Amino acid sequence: MSTPKTKGFDGGLPVWTPFPGFSWLFSNPGASLRPLSGQDGLTILHADLSDPAHALYRELETFRDEIADLLGPGFVPLPGSSFHVTLADGINVDNVGRLPSRWSGAFGRLFDALPGSCLELGGLVADGVERRLPGALDLELETLLVRKDAVLAAMLRPSARAAALYEEVSRQRARLDGELVESFGKPAAAAWRPHVSLGYFLPGGAATAREQIDSINAAARERDWHPIEFGRTALYAFTDMVSFLRPVSAPTPPNGPRSASGARSGDGERDGDLARACRKAGVFDIPGSQRWMLRPNELDRAEDVVRTTARSTLRPRQFVVAWNGVPTLVFDRFSDELLHLKVRLEAELPRLGPENPGSLQPKISLAAMNDGRSMGRWAAWRLYRACRKLDGDLANAPLIAVNELSVVAFRCRSLEKAWLRHPIALASASGEWQVELTPAGRAALEVLVAEHRVHVRRNVLDSFSPRAVRAGVSSGRSRLSRYKEPRSEFTLVVDMASTSLDPIIDDFRSAVDGALPGRFTWFDRRSRHITIRGLMPRPGAAGAVPTNPNAAED
Repeated sequence: MSTPKTKGFDGGLPVWTPFPGFSWLFSNPGASLRPLSGQDGLTILHADLSDPAHALYRELETFRDEIADLLGPGFVPLPGSSFHVTLADGINVDNVGRLPSRWSGAFGRLFDALPGSCLELGGLVADGVERRLPGALDLELETLLVRKDAVLAAMLRPSARAAALYEEVSRQRARLDGELVESFGKPAAAAWRPHVSLGYFLPGGAATAREQIDSINAAARERDWHPIEFGRTALYAFTDMVSFLRPVSAPTPPNGPRSASGARSGDGERDGDLARACRKAGVFDIPGSQRWMLRPNELDRAEDVVRTTARSTLRPRQFVVAWNGVPTLVFDRFSDELLHLKVRLEAELPRLGPENPGSLQPKISLAAMNDGRSMGRWAAWRLYRACRKLDGDLANAPLIAVNELSVVAFRCRSLEKAWLRHPIALASASGEWQVELTPAGRAALEVLVAEHRVHVRRNVLDSFSPRAVRAGVSSGRSRLSRYKEPRSEFTLVVDMASTSLDPIIDDFRSAVDGALPGRFTWFDRRSRHITIRGLMPRPGAAGAVPTNPNAAED
């Protein structure tokens, strides 16, 4: 611990050093959260030690205070209300400087803006939602330990009945830490030893406690200790070692609170399938999700629009390198039925954000250039030739049937990670629309059809050339890290994980890798999709914040 966590005492009260960061904690089983004064939507950890569920915390605080003389003058006790057990350390002021510059800067700015920026963590870090464990994890006191000459810790171990669950939680923690290492370059965490921090030592102040630790543990063994039971984990930001913050979870739906059955209080309505799926997956509980998600009643309306859209087909057209440098399979254009769907979504959802440029043409983004790679003139020519090599195969390829769409709450732009995938079957009739448009809707559809056709022709097909390939790949936005980094949004797609086009796409991949080995990483075929349009609230809408208009163009 290179940064001291405390400055000692001032007027007899502990003074805590600013130490911003975030970690995943076990949610305390009893009353533990209070509204944070002056910050709407945020709560602060404040464990109620009178709650029977916190008996272990109460016993530890009492014991620590009784042995104060054995701990020496360099010990600064933590308030019992801040007691918790950490599942996994995230990024903090101690390790942020060891991240790549793009991430150290991003997290540094987030730390500078705490506590308010706590609301943004859910859009930057995956697994920010409160998660239910697959069972009750009982932890009991094992021993007290002076750790790293910095902290007095009550070390915990699983009860006999929780041993198997403890091993599973340990594996989940390792996977979570691995994702942080892969996504942000965070130093890998040491082996997990769950504990409750009871207080911190001033630099050089742990000598007395180290000498007395055997006596301290002998006294502890004379006592009876309650176990503590955990059932959930959640992401917390912190500004120092006593101020742990998290957004208010499970916000009340805009139409009033719901009963356990899903009915809204006072109106008798219930969630539709999509809203229920989101609630079951915990998507509404993801910190910051109100910034990129529609409301439950809006999701229900969107689902109704999709269900009453007729089935249709899409014709594959050409492999291209899109304007942002991504090898892509482009289709002729969206069917009239799918364009009709887009118009109806905008009419039914006044808060829906504008359509992003990337969904103006149907396409599958297949790969991205690896970070640190570049492309010269001849390499761009080889890539162009690889794209044109399969023109004949695509001309003879069958049409792709669009019989269902999927709503995806994704965790990265490639859609290889997602909070939720919810398929919705389309209406059985093909070639005719299930719902008639108003005159204004028909006019909007005509404009949309023209806009899509012009975009595909001018910006994708007619402009495709070796020079355009090189220009697109030269853009930093095309790099792999952009598609792998954590990013949460909501979108409507055609699932293309397994289609008759797979052999042609495999041939294209072989052609590209043969011409330019090691330049591209190909997205997992299970994540392949055609974006219909994003389902984000518009910038500035109630419950939404301004977003990058190109944020979800891929």
